[in-house]
Amino acid sequence: MWQFPMCMGAIDGKHCVFQKFATKGSEYYNYKGSHSIVLMAVCDAKYKFMNIGVGAKGREGDTGVLDRTEFGERFYDHKLDFPHRAYNADIDDVLNYVILGDGAFPLHPHMLKPFPQSQQYKPEEIVFNYRLSRARRVVENAFGILSARFRILRHTTIANETLAQNIQHDAS
Repeated sequence: MWQFPMCMGAIDGKHCVFQKFATKGSEYYNYKGSHSIVLMAVCDAKYKFMNIGVGAKGREGDTGVLDRTEFGERFYDHKLDFPHRAYNADIDDVLNYVILGDGAFPLHPHMLKPFPQSQQYKPEEIVFNYRLSRARRVVENAFGILSARFRILRHTTIANETLAQNIQHDAS
């Protein structure tokens, strides 16, 4: 789909913003200048969530959040049931099935991310980044659909840590 063969889905994190917890501070303070809990999800091309991790502290980056989820542990230990490598006639080669991430995620045999920003992009790198970005947008759109359905995810919520995680879990 979206001219990105062998793509099984896309991964991203969504910060759910909460008023600062009374007993917790900087560990929930994120790069956006608010306090949040991160919802990490993998979504397929039809906006269906295939995996969701809830409860990471806003201070952590996407890679740190992924590392702490059950999905991340199984992903890095090669315990997910990815289909076997398959032949792709368009490029006459055998390729892995992959999940697409943004630049915050690490490269992995089953995860691709865009080429880093550069003044000297090669034409094929420009095309690759464009197609990856377009295909990866599905997870961002899925978060938008989720937030539209559960409007509590759109606004700063006043809650304690346990309630905040439960709200996030129930919405996902």
